[in-house]
Amino acid sequence: MTGSPASSLASDRTRRERGGGAARRGDREAGRNASARRGWRAEVAWLVLSTALACGAVAMLAQSDRAWLLFYDGDSVLPTLVAGSLQSGQAQDWIFSPVLFFPELAVYLAVGALGLGIHPTILIVAVVNLLLVSACLRLAVRIVLPDLSPPVQVAGSLLGFGTLAVFVCLDRTRSHNDLELASLVTTSTYYASTVVALLVTLALVAALADAEGRRVVVLAVVLGLLAAGAVLVNPLYALWSVAPVVAAAGTLVLAGREHLRRAAGIAASLIVGCAAGLLGRVPFSGLTGGTAQTYLHSTPWRAIRFYGGRVLQRLAGTSGWIAVALYAACLASVVALLLWSRRTGRPAALALSATVVATLVITPAWNLTGVNLAARYLQPILFATLPVAACVAALALARIDGVLARALPLTAGVTAVGVLAASGLAVASAARTAMVDDSVDCVVEWVDASGRAGAGTFWTIRPIKAYLVDPSRLVQVRTDFRPHAWLVNSSDYDVPVSFVVTTTGEKPSIPDALATGPSVTIDCGRYTITDYAPRTYTVTVSR
Repeated sequence: MTGSPASSLASDRTRRERGGGAARRGDREAGRNASARRGWRAEVAWLVLSTALACGAVAMLAQSDRAWLLFYDGDSVLPTLVAGSLQSGQAQDWIFSPVLFFPELAVYLAVGALGLGIHPTILIVAVVNLLLVSACLRLAVRIVLPDLSPPVQVAGSLLGFGTLAVFVCLDRTRSHNDLELASLVTTSTYYASTVVALLVTLALVAALADAEGRRVVVLAVVLGLLAAGAVLVNPLYALWSVAPVVAAAGTLVLAGREHLRRAAGIAASLIVGCAAGLLGRVPFSGLTGGTAQTYLHSTPWRAIRFYGGRVLQRLAGTSGWIAVALYAACLASVVALLLWSRRTGRPAALALSATVVATLVITPAWNLTGVNLAARYLQPILFATLPVAACVAALALARIDGVLARALPLTAGVTAVGVLAASGLAVASAARTAMVDDSVDCVVEWVDASGRAGAGTFWTIRPIKAYLVDPSRLVQVRTDFRPHAWLVNSSDYDVPVSFVVTTTGEKPSIPDALATGPSVTIDCGRYTITDYAPRTYTVTVSR
């Protein structure tokens, strides 16, 4: 029995609606899959291009005079000394500075376990450190501008990271105390982990400013844990990150741009985390050296003269002027994001830009109040601007979303091949020039062959000590021949020394037990070895 015409029409209509609904669901599913593929391609492009940029920057660094900072600087060689001490089977009784360097040492020892040698290990660690910064910039853009597509976010973060890579390439001098801040993060002892913690803090604060519900609690806990870990490693985090965040939060509350409860929660997370980190340092007190007085021996006038002189020195060359122009663009991006966030009512962008402004004010202020004069303390004024620059770049690129989605994968492939090939050639060339120091090699060969222990001052012997088969063969002393227990394994001491290594113009006070009698002088370029054998002198240290 057939149905009526009306019922047949209704049935056909139902089937068409169901078919149309299925088709729409299929279209939505296909759209989601396409979006997911687009996102993954963008992230792969980010990783490839970030690696290429990092390798290129490090290769340029290794070819310049700045290579000394990577391979031979007295502070930078600390991880190499730790690794050499472990490999030689020496008892471990280290005295660090107030900074514990746990994250940096972990990265270095992990890379060193590959057995590639000291120079390749240092270069890989430098690349890893830069990639961590790039990851922080990617995180910040994703949090602050979640409505932008992944290709646009990736392109913005890459432009921010590319800015850092250019800064690194513009750093050309040997001194760690020049205003060449970007390349300091490539080392393992100029607070690389604290720089990363600063950048992650900026991203988390931005996320908290825009979070709702349970996500607020989760982010606050993560921020507190980050603060605890960062302060445990380096108390300087309190000045680099906590003080600017608290100041920015208070300012936004007073300006009516932030709720008091949320601002108080952010500040409380950081302050409680800092307190926990300071308590966590107590079990490691035996590893730390120095006191507050170690760092509080300057005056504002001395600081102004010191940093003013460094600025003039930086502007003495073309690279300095390029760096200043690039930094001016970074500062302009901070102003741009601050104004854009106020106009559009974006709390995450406002929190990020306001915190960076606070960092730009607070960091120079406390550096002028009598702390130890060191360029590394100014790193926040550079690195804090990079997430903002990345966000502004992403906003500018949002208009060419489609072009970026198509261009990123191809650009990643071509750029990676070109930059990695050029980096390989640059490092190979550097291995024959800047990476090999003939004066250091001369002393290393003599000391290893002697089978005896000698002594020298901190900045003189550490570039040599790091490359010895047994680092304990050189004992670190002051110019008056007292022990200098700083960033050193105290197991080095209490051994008889029979020679002294000095550098040009250095005249340490030689103990009478060594100085009385004939000696032999060995010339090693910038270094001089004075051999007093068979006479010896024992340098002792109290713990």
